[in-house]
Amino acid sequence: MKKFYLILCISIFCLISISISSSSYEDKGSQPIINKKLALQIGELILDNKYGNTMKKEKPLSIIDHDSAWFIHGNLPKNFLGGEGYIEIDKRNCKILRLGHSK
Repeated sequence: MKKFYLILCISIFCLISISISSSSYEDKGSQPIINKKLALQIGELILDNKYGNTMKKEKPLSIIDHDSAWFIHGNLPKNFLGGEGYIEIDKRNCKILRLGHSK
């Protein structure tokens, strides 16, 4: 049931990103590209759902704009041992390209 709600939320976010005015995203043909704020919200939702309390220590999340994808990752406190959660989302179709947690 959790997976259903997660997929539903992602779908809603993607549909919202399509309906955002053209000034909010770069136009490369007819393919929608989500904006930075929305990409960060989607990434945070998915990482929190997947890794739960582990992600609380890694906030605020960082986002990097790769040409065709957003890369969102956690930030550990200084001198803290451990890995960070990360997700890469395709700008064109909101597809999750990578999802994981480093060690």
